[in-house]
Amino acid sequence: MSDYSSLAFYYDRLTENVDYEKRADYVLALMKRHEAPAGGRVLDAGCGTGTLTVLLAKRGLDMMGFDKSPEMLSAAAQKAAREELEIPLIQGDLREMDLYGSMTNVISSLDTFNHITSAAGLNKAFSRVSLFTQKGGLFIFDVNTVYKSRRVLAGNTFVYDLDDLYCVWTCEGRRCGLVNDISIDIFVKEGDGYRRYSDELVERSYPLAQLEQLLTDNGFTVEGVYSDLKFTSPGRRDERVWFVCRKN
Repeated sequence: MSDYSSLAFYYDRLTENVDYEKRADYVLALMKRHEAPAGGRVLDAGCGTGTLTVLLAKRGLDMMGFDKSPEMLSAAAQKAAREELEIPLIQGDLREMDLYGSMTNVISSLDTFNHITSAAGLNKAFSRVSLFTQKGGLFIFDVNTVYKSRRVLAGNTFVYDLDDLYCVWTCEGRRCGLVNDISIDIFVKEGDGYRRYSDELVERSYPLAQLEQLLTDNGFTVEGVYSDLKFTSPGRRDERVWFVCRKN
C-alpha cells in the first residue's frame, strides 16, 4: 500500500473532478436502502484528505477517519478544523488496524482496498474491519474492477494540466493486467521553473467473486453489489463497483 507521501499535498487539486457531494449522497442512500443501524460512530477506512469524511460529518454522521498516510491525515485534520468538527483521525495500516472501540458502520471510497496487492493482505484488512464492526452493522466500500485495471489503466499514461500544476500518471500492468505499477510525476510551478515531485503506487484489482468470498470468510453477508453511484447490478465494462455488506 502506498502512503501517498509526495502526492498528499496536491491530492485535492488532482481530484477536483470527483463529485464528493454526489458520493456522500450515494453513501447515505445506500445506508438508507440497506437499513444501516442508526447512531454510533461511522469509520471512513482510507479516508485520505478527509473530504468525504467531513461531508458525512456535516450531514449528521459521527465520523472517524483512518489512513496510512500522515500527510493525508494532516490535510483531513485541517479540513475538520475549518468546519469546526471534531473527527478523530487514526494513522495506521488497514491490515493491522487497531481501534479503541467498535464502529456501528464502516465506509470506504475511491479504491482504498485496491492498494492492498495480495489476497492474503486483503483478507487481513477485511478481518480487521470485521473485528471492529458491530453485529448488524454495514460495511460499504468501492473498488476498481478487473476491467478498469486491464483495459483502462494498464499500459496507459494520464496527464493533468492545471496551469501551475502538471501531473503525469503512468501505469504499467503486470500479472495479466490485474496489478498496475503506477508512477506519478508532479511538476509545480515555482518562479520561472518547476519543482518535480515523484511518487510510486501499486494497485491490484480482484474478481468480484473473490471479493465476495473473502468478505464471507470474514463474517460478512454481501447484500448488494452495484455499479458506481447507481442501484443496478454491475456490467462487464464497469470501472468501479460498490459492495454493501452486513456483519453477521
